[in-house]
Amino acid sequence: MLTAANSSAPTAPTTTSLRLERDRFVALAFCWGDLLFELDVDGRIVYATGAIEPFLGLPAENLVEKSLESIVVTGERASVRTLLAGASGRKRIETSSLQLNGASGPTPPLSVAGYQLEDLNGHYFLAMHACPPTVRTAGFGRRSRDGATGLYDAPAFIDMVTSQLASDRRIEGERCVSLIMLPGYGNLRERLLATAENELLSRIGASLRAGAIDGASAARIGPDRYSLLHRADLDIDGLKGEIGDLTRSADSQAIGTNVETATVEIDDVGGGAVGQSLTYAISRFQAMDGDVDALGSFSTSFSAVAQEAVSALGDIGTLIAEGMFRIMLQPILDARSGAAHAYAVTVRLPAQGGRDTTAERLALAESAGLIVDLDLAVLRKVLEWLRKKTPVNAEPVIAVRISGQTVDALSALAQIDQLIRDNPWIRGRLVFEITQSSRIANPTTANAGIQRLREQGIRVCLCDFATSAHGFQYLADLEVDAVKLAADAVDHAREARQGKAYVKALMAFCREFGVATMAGGIDDEATLRLARGCGVQFVQGALFGQPSTDARIFGRPIPAHLFKDTAQW
Repeated sequence: MLTAANSSAPTAPTTTSLRLERDRFVALAFCWGDLLFELDVDGRIVYATGAIEPFLGLPAENLVEKSLESIVVTGERASVRTLLAGASGRKRIETSSLQLNGASGPTPPLSVAGYQLEDLNGHYFLAMHACPPTVRTAGFGRRSRDGATGLYDAPAFIDMVTSQLASDRRIEGERCVSLIMLPGYGNLRERLLATAENELLSRIGASLRAGAIDGASAARIGPDRYSLLHRADLDIDGLKGEIGDLTRSADSQAIGTNVETATVEIDDVGGGAVGQSLTYAISRFQAMDGDVDALGSFSTSFSAVAQEAVSALGDIGTLIAEGMFRIMLQPILDARSGAAHAYAVTVRLPAQGGRDTTAERLALAESAGLIVDLDLAVLRKVLEWLRKKTPVNAEPVIAVRISGQTVDALSALAQIDQLIRDNPWIRGRLVFEITQSSRIANPTTANAGIQRLREQGIRVCLCDFATSAHGFQYLADLEVDAVKLAADAVDHAREARQGKAYVKALMAFCREFGVATMAGGIDDEATLRLARGCGVQFVQGALFGQPSTDARIFGRPIPAHLFKDTAQW
């Protein structure tokens, strides 16, 4: 007769092995956590230790046999279910947060990390840390994140999803991308205190990470919209309800906002096509003007989305080849005097279905490598327009946006160089604004091309500064004349508690580098005052006029009422 020791049949964990595993967990977890829990497979607490009484106001043993759901705040009970369900698939819990019912009210958000061990009866081991999740700040070579939620931004999300699909990583089950919109979020924000909004965004981020296929693949791609890579069996309706509950819990009037979604299945489309398709879908989603009905226009599979993207790319190629786009000008003014500093070129592609799809098609062109051809076509059209509309010895300076891909392409730089030689009158009248939506692969080579442009009297500006993961490294690697804050950075300065101090520090940093500073998105007088107070030198926005195709824009009078107090500034 075989003994248990010699039997090949699996044996249940002994009480001793459970205790040893728990002791090991406690020893390791105390390197990070303040509260430690072991849960059974149904989510009931079987063991708790750490700073239980200071946080919850009762002895640790009183928690045994309670469910974890019963000790979290009401609005996060659904999050607990999602968290544990996610762990059942990937065995790990990370980058999530919860609030517990504390001794004197809800605790601050607690970071949660842990894992599930099938070998130990499927028990969950959780550690909680007494600080909110630390958001890793964007830096050179890192995927950038949204500071409020800790989620990835749109470019980082696209990069992560494409990388996952291209890798050999095996993930069980079908995968989907869901696009999530909170159409009433603008009205909700007006009812929220800053602290309540920060807490709400942190909780939404935690809910989305809990539902993500790997605990991370979620993004905030606009103030009121998100994207999520998840398994096909994720309860999207449950997630919608959970986020809706969070918004109502944060709202003093308990109104909250609706939550709408569109889900696209990822099928056998190749990794590169998925990248283009995802860029196309997210660009469309970002460009929606809060139009919930438009969510219904999304195809249900990436094969269909890929076909739409291919068709859109063909249309873009035709638009570039035939010059079927408009260029418009918007003034950039001196923030102190209001004097015209330059005129920024805005590109408009023909409308599709009665709506402006320029932003989404430009993003698609960049993802497909067509942006270099478009940049060169825009530059040629600008030169032609200036030659026809203005005297050769005219003074207005024109700022043209070009992609990082164009700066990175030696053939493109050679063509630009030839255009300048053929049109010497443009020297001193042209600024290139380098966008950072596409990373420069070789800053050293790019800098050599930039210096060649500067030697010919062409100024160079880094656009989208303070919103890209690469901006500061670019400022160190590329010798440029100016930086331009994106409208998002200006919004952050206006809305975040320390936003103004942050932008003031950026402006001082730029002065140390000897570069001029600009800001876009100046659409009202309050934002103009903010920009001045932060030390921004030049400003652009709807406050000074909408983009125009009329050459008379050069003679438009300065809006004197906006600059009457500059002597005291």
